This record gives sequence, structure tokens and C-alpha cells, in this order.
Amino acid sequence: MAVSELSWRPLAVALVSSGSRGNKLLFYHCGVQRPQNLENELLSTLPQRTLAEILAPCSVMKDRKFELRVDEWKFVGHPFSVQTTSLSITCNIAFVLQSICSPEVVRSYVQLSRALGAATKHEEYRTEFLKEQVGRLIQITEEVDTIDALSEKSVECSSMAKMLLEVLCWLQNGNPHVHVWMNDWSEVSVLVHCDKRTVDCKQKIENVHVRSYSALIMLKSIDDIIESLPSSCNPSFYRFLTTISPVKSLHQVALDADIPLQQAVKFASHLVHWSQAMTVYPLSETNVYVTSPTADTASAGEYSQLFLKNFSNNPDNDCLPSVLCDFSSPITLAEMRDLYGEKIHKLIPYVTWLLKHKQIIQLHTYIYLVPPETSEDTTPLFTDSSHAIPHVNEDILKRLQKNLSELEVSLVLATNAATIEEDLEEFSRLCCYFHGNHHLEEILMLENMTRSQLLTLIDKFSEILTTVSLTEHAV
Repeated sequence: MAVSELSWRPLAVALVSSGSRGNKLLFYHCGVQRPQNLENELLSTLPQRTLAEILAPCSVMKDRKFELRVDEWKFVGHPFSVQTTSLSITCNIAFVLQSICSPEVVRSYVQLSRALGAATKHEEYRTEFLKEQVGRLIQITEEVDTIDALSEKSVECSSMAKMLLEVLCWLQNGNPHVHVWMNDWSEVSVLVHCDKRTVDCKQKIENVHVRSYSALIMLKSIDDIIESLPSSCNPSFYRFLTTISPVKSLHQVALDADIPLQQAVKFASHLVHWSQAMTVYPLSETNVYVTSPTADTASAGEYSQLFLKNFSNNPDNDCLPSVLCDFSSPITLAEMRDLYGEKIHKLIPYVTWLLKHKQIIQLHTYIYLVPPETSEDTTPLFTDSSHAIPHVNEDILKRLQKNLSELEVSLVLATNAATIEEDLEEFSRLCCYFHGNHHLEEILMLENMTRSQLLTLIDKFSEILTTVSLTEHAV
């Protein structure tokens, strides 16, 4: 695995305090990581005092971003201060990262440290949680001599140290979504920027396009999601989760769950952003799929093994390469249904799994207005845009001129279908979609049309309209 895919994972986490008793390293742990080179070995053997001085926040750094690079490491945090009648202290929950990590990764760890600090402050004001934890950890630092001993003893005696270790191990195991409870009361939920996730999914919150005609494929078990939800969660979300299906659009899900469509789209957007789900077009007989260029076709490959594990109770012993073979050329689900015959019950689970793991991709139909080949001396049928064509309604002409060039309008009016006013009016209403920016399914949803109506129009104007099968421009 490339270094860039692992650089977002933290090497260690530390808790440092600065107060009347000086700078103290209260907790430090390397989690599940193992030293892989001399630099990491040196990191795990640094003296407590050295780490305390490196990570201790100075007065001007309170409630501000903390970032310090030392050789191969980058220390990142967001110091916070607590001032009460019984406690005056500044703390820094710092994460140790590789120096090659991206600025986006650094910003997300600063956000995580800030969220953990805010929860800690809240619990201090509520129950004096931090005062109790700091007291325990300072006592441990005075009893041990090495960082390894500090790590082990702190986790045994401090709930805060145990929680920080949980966060660290969660991230090191490749899960960018941190969801923990501080002192079993204050919830902390942060999505750490993951370079691999960005490359593979490209679904940052600002780029998520969840539409009402989209369907969802869950990337995480619905039972696991429901188990992680707080007791105060909106009941509508539970109904939404239990109604999701790859064959249902969000519009249908909203109806079945008895919630507003806008709310269903927002729920879906959150699931996509938090890498809990991905959007697809609802599985239907007209959908066209083909093997992805990046599909794992090796019989002993990673995804082949994952496929066999997921469908372990498969009596036909289908393997991933043989299933992908059926998608070697573009094929509709209707054709796949005929191909599977008695095994039709396997088709939807197989296609869902293949889409989920990006082993197949869906091809959408886009419509383009393509003028036929003409001689060089061809000129528009009219040069004055205000001049009315005898058989063309003025409103129709205005709609055509709004979305098409003068030459394109001339070519449209020269077709045989343009002599029928009803067909030309329908064309003028839809011509804004004939530049390949919207696929067939999107047009049907936006215009509330049936597929047969749109295909009939395309056929009537086949002199100038052509269709192309492409992957969706934007997810």
C-alpha cells in the first residue's frame, strides 16, 4: 500500500498539561502501531520531559491551532484552558502524524483535538471530570520512569486515557470516523480527512450530489449504525434507515418512511458524507452496467476473497471473475435476468456488492444535438432572430433560440419532425438537455416524463439527435 494511503493514520496520541506544577506529559500511547524504522523507534523512546516540553502549550497558543514539525514527525493539536475555582490548567491533546501528511489531514486532526478539548471542558464544568483525571495521571507520572510504563498504567487507571487510546486505535485501524463519549456523557463525532477516501470516493461534503431519484447502498451495516445512535436520535432517521434499499429512490423511501423528501435527502447526504453509504441510480431492468477498468479480476485477488467470504453459503460456488465476466460488455439488468434464469434471486445482491466495491460501473445515456455534415456554403435558414418562421409558434422559437445557436435552430426547423407543432413544442421544452449535461434518468425525473415518451422524441428527431453511453459525470 502506498505511503500516501497511510499517511493520514496517527502514530501516537499524547495529553500534556501546563500549570502551576510545570509541564507534564500525562499520557502517551502508540496504539496498535509498531515501530517500522529508526525514526519511529526514537519517537517511542523519547524522555517524558522532552515530549512534555515539545507539546506543552504556551500562553499565546491557548484555543489556537498547534502544529510542530520535528524531523519525520508532525505534532498537531488544539490547546484548551480551564479556569475554575478549583482548577487552573492548560491542556493539549496532540496527535503525532507523519510529516508527509497533507494539510487537509492536519486540519482535521486539529478539529478532532478541538472537539475532544471542548467535551473535556464541558465535563469539567459539569462534574469536575478533568480535575479528577489530571490528579490520577499526575500521580502515575510520579510513580513510573518510562513512557511504556506510563502508557500501560494510565489506560488501567484513567477513563480519559482509555478513551484517547480508543480514538487512536480506531484511526490506526483505518476508520476515519471518530465517535466516542467523553465521561459517558458528552458526544464527540468527527470525520478525519482520509487521503484514500478522498481518492476513492471523492464525496466530500461540498461535492456531494444526492438527488431525489438517487438510491443508497450502505457501506456499513444498518444494525451497527442504529447501535451507535444516541437515544435522543430523531425517530424519523430510524424509519429512514430501515426503509433504504438499492432498488428504491429516495423519493420512494421518503413515502415508505412517511417523512418529507427534503429530510430524506438530508439524511442520505449525511450518510454519504460520513462514508456510511454511497449513491447509485435505483437498480432497474433498464440499467446498463459494465466491468470497471479497475476491477480485481484475479482469482486469488483481495476482492475475490472478499466476494467468496460475503457469499460463503453459495451452493453454486460463483467466484468474482466469473461474475464479472457477465459484465465484460455493457449489459442491462433485464438481459442479466434472462441470463441468470433460476438464479435470479442472486442478481440484486451480486450487483449491489459489485457496485459497492466499484467492480462494475453504470453507464448512463446522454443526448447530444449533432448537426449533420453540411457543405461549407450552408447558411442559417434565417438571419433575423426577430423574424417569425411561418409554421413556427413564436413561443417555441424563443425557447429554441434561448438554448441553441442560430445554426442549430435552423437545423432543427429543417427536420421533418419540426413540421408537427406538438413534436416541435416538446423538442423546444427539452432542448436545454441536449448538450450532454444530463443523462436520461435525470431528464425523466426533472420533467416528470416516461422513458418511452423521451425515446420517441429522440427517434423523431434522429436526424440531429444522437445518444452516447457514458459513466455519470458527477456522483
